[in-house]
Amino acid sequence: MISYQPGDQVYWWKRIGRTGEYPFRAEVLSLGAKRIKIAVEDPDDVSNRVLRYVTAEQLQSIGASYCKAEEQGPKILEPAATWGRFTYYLEIGEDLRPVREVAVFANGNMLSYDRAHWVDDFGMIGAAQFNRNHKQGPWGVSEEIDVTEFEQVWAEVQASPLRQQQVATAQMTQMGAVPIWLTIKGWRPRLNNSRSAAMNYVFNPEVTEAEWLDIEGCDLAFDAAS
Repeated sequence: MISYQPGDQVYWWKRIGRTGEYPFRAEVLSLGAKRIKIAVEDPDDVSNRVLRYVTAEQLQSIGASYCKAEEQGPKILEPAATWGRFTYYLEIGEDLRPVREVAVFANGNMLSYDRAHWVDDFGMIGAAQFNRNHKQGPWGVSEEIDVTEFEQVWAEVQASPLRQQQVATAQMTQMGAVPIWLTIKGWRPRLNNSRSAAMNYVFNPEVTEAEWLDIEGCDLAFDAAS
């Protein structure tokens, strides 16, 4: 478990319903006995910050990370559908989405994508956001790796026989220079929730952890009431 400190820039994964989550940028203010006090940025009003008390499991440090997910697939579309199962190697950026990815298939074939070459006849770079706190993520069960392991695989795939075919079948001219999901404002939940007075607590440095947990019996914290 990561030990957070006041001033750390993080993502707070706000729960949406029973299984959904959405990441809000936040700053760690202080550490309590059970919860961490954060100031959450309101994407709709950058001058507004909202106070929350959350658990460490709901936070994720802002920064690049690397992971691999084995036993993927097989792919649905040809020709990769006949290549067998594969392992994903992923570089995740500060926006929580893949910056670079490599797929290594059982038959030895390798495919790679980044945000410059993001789509071709073989597929495209992933769009899902990655929560480092979950072993089971958008690409199945994954584990973190270090940058050295990722860079080694990335160097190998650039010299693979399929790389030139990927370049020759690039579709960025038709689909756009960058991944579509990076150019549009997607859906996001409201930061404040009118169902509870606790949801409307505007940033106030004087509110204590005990006072927060007393607000309307909110002992399970903000996200449990969402």
